[in-house]
Amino acid sequence: MTAESNPADASPHIDAVLNEGNVSGNIPGDDSASTPAVEAAKDVLKDARDRAAEAAEPLKDEAAGLAEKGKKKGADRLSDFACALHDAAEAIGRETPKGSRYVHAGADRLDDISDTLRNKSLDELITKANDAAHERPMTFFAGSLIAGFALARFLRSSAGGMQSR
Repeated sequence: MTAESNPADASPHIDAVLNEGNVSGNIPGDDSASTPAVEAAKDVLKDARDRAAEAAEPLKDEAAGLAEKGKKKGADRLSDFACALHDAAEAIGRETPKGSRYVHAGADRLDDISDTLRNKSLDELITKANDAAHERPMTFFAGSLIAGFALARFLRSSAGGMQSR
């Protein structure tokens, strides 16, 4: 049997070799048992892996595109929220100048996060999050918890808005 043969034709041969005990724990790529059936099985396995990788490529591209859209949308919302905080800080500044500085500082930090989201790749963001988790695990855990609550609240409010339409 050759690599050009129909992979489905290899199944009875593979079963025969396995049932006869001619394959004794050989790992894929091990050339110590190079019977035609084993070679056919390797060819079928390689073909299946290649086809799976080929089929997964468009899905990976689509997922990356959706992640980029979500990242941009999140960055835009953070930026909008930071602008609203700056406006609020101006109003607070008339009454309490010191409090206004804190609100401006928080808004500036949100602007920084928004810029980071906008300008970094998804891989860079994941690496940065992993580094933060290793450096300050409790802070990272608390931040994740807060982000989870905020996301749940956002999703609940978004779903409510869709149902009323």
